[in-house]
Amino acid sequence: MVTGMVKGVGVGLLPKHKKLVEYIAKEYWWTNKIAEIGVGFYPSPSCLLKRLTKKQIMVVDNNKEALRYVLKRCPDLVAIYDDIMKPNLKVYSNVGLLYSIRPNEELIPYIEDLASKIKADLIISPMEYACILGGWKKVRLEGCLFYVRSFSNNPSSSFPF
Repeated sequence: MVTGMVKGVGVGLLPKHKKLVEYIAKEYWWTNKIAEIGVGFYPSPSCLLKRLTKKQIMVVDNNKEALRYVLKRCPDLVAIYDDIMKPNLKVYSNVGLLYSIRPNEELIPYIEDLASKIKADLIISPMEYACILGGWKKVRLEGCLFYVRSFSNNPSSSFPF
Protein backbone atom coordinates (compact mmCIF):
# COMPACT_ATOMS: atom_id res chain seq x y z
CA MET A 1 0.00 0.00 0.00
CA VAL A 2 1.39 3.37 -1.00
CA THR A 3 0.45 6.27 1.22
CA GLY A 4 1.82 9.75 1.19
CA MET A 5 3.51 11.48 -1.67
CA VAL A 6 6.66 13.52 -1.91
CA LYS A 7 5.70 16.82 -3.52
CA GLY A 8 6.92 17.03 -7.09
CA VAL A 9 7.57 13.31 -7.35
CA GLY A 10 5.08 11.01 -9.05
CA VAL A 11 6.08 7.91 -7.10
CA GLY A 12 4.52 7.25 -3.70
CA LEU A 13 6.67 7.08 -0.60
CA LEU A 14 6.08 4.04 1.57
CA PRO A 15 5.60 4.96 5.26
CA LYS A 16 8.44 2.67 6.36
CA HIS A 17 10.83 4.44 3.98
CA LYS A 18 9.68 7.81 5.28
CA LYS A 19 10.68 6.60 8.78
CA LEU A 20 14.08 5.55 7.43
CA VAL A 21 14.63 8.96 5.81
CA GLU A 22 13.63 10.75 9.02
CA TYR A 23 16.08 8.56 10.95
CA ILE A 24 18.90 9.40 8.52
CA ALA A 25 18.10 13.13 8.67
CA LYS A 26 18.23 13.06 12.48
CA GLU A 27 21.17 10.72 13.09
CA TYR A 28 23.49 11.75 10.26
CA TRP A 29 23.58 15.49 10.89
CA TRP A 30 27.38 15.28 10.98
CA THR A 31 27.90 14.40 7.31
CA ASN A 32 27.28 16.68 4.36
CA LYS A 33 27.30 13.97 1.70
CA ILE A 34 25.05 10.90 1.58
CA ALA A 35 24.68 8.32 -1.21
CA GLU A 36 21.83 5.96 -2.00
CA ILE A 37 23.09 2.85 -3.76
CA GLY A 38 20.78 1.27 -6.34
CA VAL A 39 18.12 3.99 -6.50
CA GLY A 40 16.37 2.40 -9.48
CA PHE A 41 13.02 3.99 -10.34
CA TYR A 42 12.17 4.88 -6.71
CA PRO A 43 13.56 8.37 -6.05
CA SER A 44 11.08 9.40 -3.33
CA PRO A 45 13.26 8.56 -0.29
CA SER A 46 16.31 10.43 -1.60
CA CYS A 47 14.17 13.33 -2.78
CA LEU A 48 12.60 13.66 0.68
CA LEU A 49 16.03 13.36 2.33
CA LYS A 50 17.31 16.22 0.18
CA ARG A 51 14.34 18.38 1.20
CA LEU A 52 14.73 17.58 4.88
CA THR A 53 18.49 18.07 5.12
CA LYS A 54 19.69 20.28 2.26
CA LYS A 55 22.77 18.02 2.12
CA GLN A 56 24.33 16.71 -1.06
CA ILE A 57 22.39 13.54 -1.85
CA MET A 58 23.88 11.27 -4.47
CA VAL A 59 21.83 8.55 -6.13
CA VAL A 60 23.88 5.75 -7.67
CA ASP A 61 22.77 3.16 -10.18
CA ASN A 62 24.11 1.24 -13.16
CA ASN A 63 20.95 1.95 -15.16
CA LYS A 64 21.16 5.24 -17.06
CA GLU A 65 17.43 5.24 -17.80
CA ALA A 66 16.69 5.00 -14.07
CA LEU A 67 19.03 7.92 -13.35
CA ARG A 68 17.33 10.07 -16.03
CA TYR A 69 13.96 9.18 -14.49
CA VAL A 70 15.19 10.18 -11.02
CA LEU A 71 16.57 13.54 -12.20
CA LYS A 72 13.31 14.40 -13.97
CA ARG A 73 11.47 13.93 -10.70
CA CYS A 74 14.04 15.41 -8.34
CA PRO A 75 16.62 17.57 -10.15
CA ASP A 76 18.29 18.56 -6.86
CA LEU A 77 19.84 15.10 -6.52
CA VAL A 78 23.28 14.23 -7.90
CA ALA A 79 22.93 11.21 -10.21
CA ILE A 80 25.97 8.96 -10.53
CA TYR A 81 26.34 6.13 -13.00
CA ASP A 82 28.48 3.48 -11.30
CA ASP A 83 28.73 -0.28 -10.97
CA ILE A 84 28.72 -1.23 -7.29
CA MET A 85 30.56 -4.45 -8.14
CA LYS A 86 33.47 -2.39 -9.51
CA PRO A 87 32.95 1.04 -7.94
CA ASN A 88 34.86 4.16 -8.85
CA LEU A 89 36.06 5.11 -5.36
CA LYS A 90 36.71 8.74 -6.36
CA VAL A 91 32.95 9.22 -6.77
CA TYR A 92 32.42 8.50 -3.07
CA SER A 93 34.93 10.98 -1.71
CA ASN A 94 33.71 12.48 1.60
CA VAL A 95 30.51 10.39 1.70
CA GLY A 96 29.64 9.81 5.37
CA LEU A 97 26.72 7.46 4.80
CA LEU A 98 25.74 4.93 2.17
CA TYR A 99 22.25 3.50 2.23
CA SER A 100 20.33 1.08 0.08
CA ILE A 101 16.63 0.28 0.03
CA ARG A 102 15.69 -3.28 -0.90
CA PRO A 103 18.98 -4.20 -2.57
CA ASN A 104 19.36 -7.60 -4.14
CA GLU A 105 20.96 -9.80 -1.49
CA GLU A 106 23.91 -10.66 -3.72
CA LEU A 107 24.83 -6.95 -3.88
CA ILE A 108 24.98 -6.42 -0.12
CA PRO A 109 28.59 -7.67 0.23
CA TYR A 110 29.70 -5.26 -2.52
CA ILE A 111 27.94 -2.33 -0.84
CA GLU A 112 29.47 -3.35 2.50
CA ASP A 113 32.93 -3.53 0.92
CA LEU A 114 32.50 -0.04 -0.55
CA ALA A 115 31.44 1.39 2.82
CA SER A 116 34.49 -0.20 4.43
CA LYS A 117 36.86 1.20 1.79
CA ILE A 118 35.52 4.76 2.01
CA LYS A 119 35.06 4.64 5.81
CA ALA A 120 31.33 5.43 5.69
CA ASP A 121 28.41 4.18 7.74
CA LEU A 122 26.02 1.87 5.92
CA ILE A 123 22.27 1.34 6.24
CA ILE A 124 20.47 -1.50 4.49
CA SER A 125 16.68 -1.59 4.39
CA PRO A 126 16.18 -5.18 3.21
CA MET A 127 13.46 -6.80 1.16
CA GLU A 128 10.94 -8.56 3.35
CA TYR A 129 12.47 -11.97 2.62
CA ALA A 130 16.05 -10.92 3.28
CA CYS A 131 18.14 -12.88 5.71
CA ILE A 132 19.33 -11.30 8.93
CA LEU A 133 22.64 -9.54 8.50
CA GLY A 134 25.08 -10.93 11.07
CA GLY A 135 27.27 -8.40 12.88
CA TRP A 136 24.94 -5.51 12.05
CA LYS A 137 22.91 -3.34 14.42
CA LYS A 138 19.21 -4.07 13.87
CA VAL A 139 16.94 -1.00 14.09
CA ARG A 140 13.15 -1.19 14.19
CA LEU A 141 11.07 2.01 14.08
CA GLU A 142 7.28 1.84 13.86
CA GLY A 143 7.12 -0.87 11.18
CA CYS A 144 10.42 0.04 9.58
CA LEU A 145 13.27 -2.46 9.85
CA PHE A 146 16.81 -1.73 8.74
CA TYR A 147 20.38 -2.68 9.59
CA VAL A 148 23.29 -0.35 10.34
CA ARG A 149 27.06 -0.87 10.20
CA SER A 150 29.61 1.76 11.02
CA PHE A 151 32.89 1.93 9.17
CA SER A 152 33.42 5.64 9.78
CA ASN A 153 35.91 7.17 12.14
CA ASN A 154 33.45 9.87 13.11
CA PRO A 155 32.80 9.97 16.87
CA SER A 156 29.26 11.22 16.14
CA SER A 157 28.43 8.08 14.16
CA SER A 158 25.20 6.55 15.41
CA PHE A 159 26.53 3.06 16.00
CA PRO A 160 30.25 2.78 16.59
CA PHE A 161 31.28 -0.88 16.48
